[in-house]
Amino acid sequence: MSWDERWNRSRIVLVLVLAAVLTALAVNFINQTVGATQRTNKSGDAGQANWSLMTQSPLQASSASLSASAGNEGVAALQPLNKSGIQALLQVQKIGRTQTVTGFATGMDPYKAYVSFFDDAGASQCACASGNATTGNCSAQHSAPVNFSQTVVGYWLPLIGSSTRTLHILKAGSPEAPGGAAFLPLEHISSISIREDTQLGQPLPAASDATRFQWRACGKFQLNR
Repeated sequence: MSWDERWNRSRIVLVLVLAAVLTALAVNFINQTVGATQRTNKSGDAGQANWSLMTQSPLQASSASLSASAGNEGVAALQPLNKSGIQALLQVQKIGRTQTVTGFATGMDPYKAYVSFFDDAGASQCACASGNATTGNCSAQHSAPVNFSQTVVGYWLPLIGSSTRTLHILKAGSPEAPGGAAFLPLEHISSISIREDTQLGQPLPAASDATRFQWRACGKFQLNR
């Protein structure tokens, strides 16, 4: 066999090998494309749900998040009092003898400080009825005595400089614990309020002070069972 014949046969073999490799690569690419399309279709609903949540207002997104969970917890949707314009959503979750309070609020005056309180059924201006009446009109539901530290939830952050604020508080102390650290059983909470602290920087008093803590929003607490 001459050199030219051997060279021609070698080229034919090389072309066949290259064709086989290209065919395998094409098949692999098609399989990957089909698999990616199927995964995209399967995740379409989840993606649409995530996009829907992203395009909601922060208050709507917080509402969806708070209402999604269940268990030994409760929620409150706060509405404005005295034309304050403040709205908020809060969740209270109890684990053992500790409770975590989280919230999101809008409409706050950037130059004022706000603090939240747990309120019993007889609290004045509780605004639990429709229309946000400015006088207490909630029927008495719980009569267990609580002290001031148990009713204090905590301050909304940042303290000043923003109309939109968040709340994240842990209450785990005994009923006698000072400074708002005292735990309060969820069944003793009738409503949750937001009040303006007109004396920011001063120590918390030993008892409720209606002059210092002025009502700005309130909502009924709904315990999930």
